[in-house]
Amino acid sequence: MPFFSINNYTIRAREVYLKHPLLSQVAGQVYFWIIAYLVMAGILHFYSLFIDSLSNENIHYVPGPAFLGSFIVAVVYGVTLGLADYYVFMKWNRKHPLIYLILVKGAFYLLTMTVLFMIMRYTFWEHFVVSKLFDGLGPFLIRDNWQYMYYIFVLYTFAMGLVISFINQMNKRFGPGVLIPFLMGKYINPVKEKRIFMFLDLENSTHIAEELGHLKYSELIQDCFWEINKDTLMHEAEIYQYVGDEMVLTWNDLGKLDYIKCIDFYYATKNRIRSKGEYFKNKYGVVPHFKAGANVGWVTGVEVGNIKTELAFHGDTLNVAARIEKKCNELNSEFLISEELKTAVKWSSSYSLTTFESIALKGKKEELRLFKVEVN
Repeated sequence: MPFFSINNYTIRAREVYLKHPLLSQVAGQVYFWIIAYLVMAGILHFYSLFIDSLSNENIHYVPGPAFLGSFIVAVVYGVTLGLADYYVFMKWNRKHPLIYLILVKGAFYLLTMTVLFMIMRYTFWEHFVVSKLFDGLGPFLIRDNWQYMYYIFVLYTFAMGLVISFINQMNKRFGPGVLIPFLMGKYINPVKEKRIFMFLDLENSTHIAEELGHLKYSELIQDCFWEINKDTLMHEAEIYQYVGDEMVLTWNDLGKLDYIKCIDFYYATKNRIRSKGEYFKNKYGVVPHFKAGANVGWVTGVEVGNIKTELAFHGDTLNVAARIEKKCNELNSEFLISEELKTAVKWSSSYSLTTFESIALKGKKEELRLFKVEVN
């Protein structure tokens, strides 16, 4: 695999995010604001040259301090916002509506930027940048023109804040390492990929829905998916779709995937929800349990839609995985996998397998062998 490719980028991005989530959050903000503020410094540089060319004054403009100041501001601002996002705003995502988060974050960003720039004005800017940028005009610029520079920073930072908010929302939708390939048009045309697909379905969902009612039942599903999400990155899973009370997950075989991660993922989520059993029992009167079916094989990924665009996968691999999950109740199993996945996994002594011969799946002419996975 070449050092840089779309697939290689995806692997590395997920590895870094998994091992260093705080560092990834902060670094993302810092990189973005460094680029943003250096672009702004470049714009101001050429604008200053333009003004200089129209002026009769002999202004000795030196661009270096402006770029250095922009770099320092970007680093401090990016670190501050990255830490705030990780320790504060990520925890609020679930408990507050989006408009509230946007307003609070916007106010925090504006306050942070104002404090930072006032500090910069009376230290670095006043004593170093202005005197170096415009020889002889420093006191005049600081006294009479600072507010205009501040307005420029406010408007520019607000616009760039919208950009990075969009990027963060897209990353949240697609998962780490997926946005860049998507933007580069990886799936504009159909792409053939080898993937694992797992269908997770809430057991006894109809009965639970009748007991709880629609609103309480939806809240239960929300809580369940929230807990399951916590194990996805650690086990390299991508969330493909939420369909009612069912979650569809996928693993992309990019050359470094350990297939047993999908097995470990199921039991990690099972244990996580069971560890929250008292919470679920007290709030909903039931401890949820999910059954699962999984399969591996070749699928086609393609970007579909116009008014609403999303990444869709097609192929028999998904159909078989969905039908395997539907066999769980019939075969008294909580987790069933296909023979293809069973063969691909490097099994450890932690699991045992039970074979079901000649199982007919809806829509399939030939009968298949399925395997029940259990923890020893």
